[in-house]
Amino acid sequence: AQTETFSCLVQCDRPLPDTIIKLTGITNRQLQEQGLPLQEALRKLVQFVGKDRLMGFNLGFDMEFLRVACERCDVPFPANRCTDLLAVARRKVFGVPNYKLATLARYFNLPQDGLHRAQNDCERIVQLYAKLNEMP
Repeated sequence: AQTETFSCLVQCDRPLPDTIIKLTGITNRQLQEQGLPLQEALRKLVQFVGKDRLMGFNLGFDMEFLRVACERCDVPFPANRCTDLLAVARRKVFGVPNYKLATLARYFNLPQDGLHRAQNDCERIVQLYAKLNEMP
């Protein structure tokens, strides 16, 4: 089955902290050269997701950022149904030191490379969803 993806960098109005650069590998130069203005990125994201269910990990955290950004840029906030895999993992997975995405990826022997980059995290979330659905 063919899966459509959407990914883009977003321009910032201030420099990224060094901790974010180290965590993600994204540089200020990349954002300025390859990134979209926030309003354009939000419009493209909202158009891409349409009415589809949104799935994520610790989704409340991301949805609050998205809500604030949409409000600031006058872009309609997506009112899609959502599934938070963090909540599902807490109900089904036991014996892990914490419920970080990287920890659960290790627990299920999923790839560890590129975590904290949106596209890679989305791929891990899809794989995690499949593993959690195999569990009773």
